[in-house]
This record gives sequence, structure tokens and C-alpha cells, in this order.
Amino acid sequence: MDERKPQKDQCAHGKMLFQVDATVYVQPEGGKWTLSAAGLFLLRTLEHDHTKANPVSEHNLLIPCCGHSAWLNEGGRFKLLCTGCGLGKNPEVIHRDKTILIRGEQEQTVSFMEWKDSVFAFVDQVREFYDKSSPKVLPDEGVDREGGAAFWQEWRARRGATYS
Repeated sequence: MDERKPQKDQCAHGKMLFQVDATVYVQPEGGKWTLSAAGLFLLRTLEHDHTKANPVSEHNLLIPCCGHSAWLNEGGRFKLLCTGCGLGKNPEVIHRDKTILIRGEQEQTVSFMEWKDSVFAFVDQVREFYDKSSPKVLPDEGVDREGGAAFWQEWRARRGATYS
């Protein structure tokens, strides 16, 4: 029997390191982030650019402080919307041929395969956290339940996709 207390908060919160070579975009000392929303947004960067003008994290930042609820967003760039509090880190991720340009206070370039492998490693760690954490209490009905289901549906589809 699992004696861990069920949690209503559907998000995974924690510290992270986002670094390319010597350039650090997010450091563990910088605070706690909503890693589940960050994971989904980073998965989206495998197919889409993330820029301030055209973000993969509509109404949020790439590495958000908050992910709040996930809602269906039929009219947006993506079917799912995870709004935030306006705090976080927001480096741009831009596809250039077979490389990824990461632009914040400094710019770094990595191969697409390095980027993909790093994103997959990160989201696999977040998924492992969920697998080991206390069970989540899902909302009984309504937009919160639909949004939560859509969140994991998009996560699984993007994690299971073949990227080259």
C-alpha cells in the first residue's frame, strides 16, 4: 500500500541547470521552477522555434516559475495553454539548419541531436519524478481535468516522436 499523501498540485517543481558549454541560462541557485511545464515547452522546441515574438510557451516563459493550470486552447499556436506568473527564464531557441541557436544574455549553438538528447534526458527525469512521487489527485471534471489529460497526451506524443 502506498502511504504517501496524495497531492492536488499537478505540477513538478524543483531546481534545474540549463547550461551550454560555459554559458549558464538557468542555475539551481536561481530558484524553483515548474519543471513539468518547462519539460513540455522544451519538447515543443524540438519542432518549433521559441522566440519572444512567437513562443512555444504562449502566455508564459520557457522555464517558468509557475505553470498554473493547463487549459485547452483551440485558437492558439498549440492546443494546450499553461499560463504563468510572468517570472522565469526565457532564452530563445532557434533552429538553424541542423543546429540550435540558444539566445539569452549570451548565444550558444549546439547540434540538433545534442539538443534533442538533452531535452529527452530532462523530460525523462521529470517523468521519473512523477513516477516516484505521491499520487496526484485529479480534478473530478471540467477544464482542469481536460487540460491535465491534454498535457500528458501532448507530452507522450512529443516524447515518442522521431526527430532527425
